[in-house]
Amino acid sequence: MGTNYYAHLNGCTKCGRYDEVHIGKSKRTVRIHPDLGIYEFADWRKILDSESVTIWDEYGTRLELDSSIEVHGWLDEWQRWPTVEVWALEDPYAKDYLSIGDYLDRDGYHVSSHDFC
Repeated sequence: MGTNYYAHLNGCTKCGRYDEVHIGKSKRTVRIHPDLGIYEFADWRKILDSESVTIWDEYGTRLELDSSIEVHGWLDEWQRWPTVEVWALEDPYAKDYLSIGDYLDRDGYHVSSHDFC
C-alpha cells in the first residue's frame, strides 16, 4: 500500500478555492496530466517547486517543502525500475499496467494517465 498525494494549484487568496490535482500514490504510480504539461515525474518536480503550490496527503496533512524538494522523504517513497523488463518480472501487476498504456518515464517511474486510488 501507499499514500496518495495531491497538489493544490491555482489557489485564490480571496475565496480560498483551488484545483486539487492527484500527484500519485507513493511506492506505486505517478499520475500524469497531459492537459497540464505533466508527462513524467520530473514535470511534477518543476511544478511542486512553485511557492504557490501546496502538497497534501490523503489524510489531510500538508507537506512543508523547502527550496529543495529532492530532500523530502515522501519523494523517495516512489518505486523506480531500471527497465520495463525488470518491472514486468518483479511487479505482478506490471503487465496489466502496460496493457492499458502506462509506462516508465525516463527516470524509471511508473506513470499513468488513468485514475486510480
